[in-house]
Amino acid sequence: MFENALNSIFTLLMLICVGIFLKTRKWFGMQGGTAFSKFALNVAIPVNLITTMVNSFDGKDDLLKVISQIFIPTAMIVFSLIAALIVGRIFRVKEGRRGAFAVCSSFANAIFIGLPVVQGIFGDAATPYAMVCYIPNILLFWTIGYYLMMKDGGKEGGFSFKNLKKLFSPPLVGFLIGTAMVLLNLKIPKFLQGPLTQLSRMATPLAMVYIGCVIGNTALKKVLDSKKDLILAIAMRLVVAPMFVCLLCHVFNIDHAVAQIFFVFSVTPTMTQSAMMANECGGDSEFVSMEVCVSTILGLVFIPFYVWLMQYIL
Repeated sequence: MFENALNSIFTLLMLICVGIFLKTRKWFGMQGGTAFSKFALNVAIPVNLITTMVNSFDGKDDLLKVISQIFIPTAMIVFSLIAALIVGRIFRVKEGRRGAFAVCSSFANAIFIGLPVVQGIFGDAATPYAMVCYIPNILLFWTIGYYLMMKDGGKEGGFSFKNLKKLFSPPLVGFLIGTAMVLLNLKIPKFLQGPLTQLSRMATPLAMVYIGCVIGNTALKKVLDSKKDLILAIAMRLVVAPMFVCLLCHVFNIDHAVAQIFFVFSVTPTMTQSAMMANECGGDSEFVSMEVCVSTILGLVFIPFYVWLMQYIL
């Protein structure tokens, strides 16, 4: 498994380096990285989820067993949010970024990093569990996370109904379609299997190239200006969250293989959309962009170490 983790992370890092190279060479403007993101998010990843869901389950009972584990990632996010808000006050995180600090500490990059990582380490059988982590991640992000970011921007905190459509993101819709097909015992027609498989294989490369573009567009020299808040947020994201997941898995006696998937998922970096939300809400988008960048680099570097470590603590 440790070798699988190394190979998977090395592949992802190389793809990210391609994105950084393309960004620094200025082969395309700001719209170039956005195009990679939109195609991956709206086409490749939903197709990947549909095909994987249909191919991974034998029937309804198998699927319901997986979904019943959703309380673990939900509890992890809620705990991380509460802990981050407390830590932010204790360590005097800068006013106007405490909401961003809590969001960066709590929400994982479930689709662009989490899904490729767990698929690379555990295989396609881990995909349903990745989606079990993704569902509370996206629901709480566009509700509680949005509320906290709005407060950062000095606006009235509250959830706008226009964000309801953001809850039903294309990956979530793809997961729901795949779930419905499993429940109804439907299979993908043979004439569609070829093109859907090819589209599915594009998900990881496009997502990683986009992450590389985000990193290439971040001014790392400004990291030192916010190093205290940045270090705290990364520690919350990459140290405190996995410790809490480990505790939950032991308390509720979660199956060893499932616990490993949840543990690896808990150390994935901060959700990329956090920077876009901060900008939309008038918050500290520069701080969030730096945190996304640094946590992505450190997360991918340390995931193999966590894979080695989990054999002793889970």
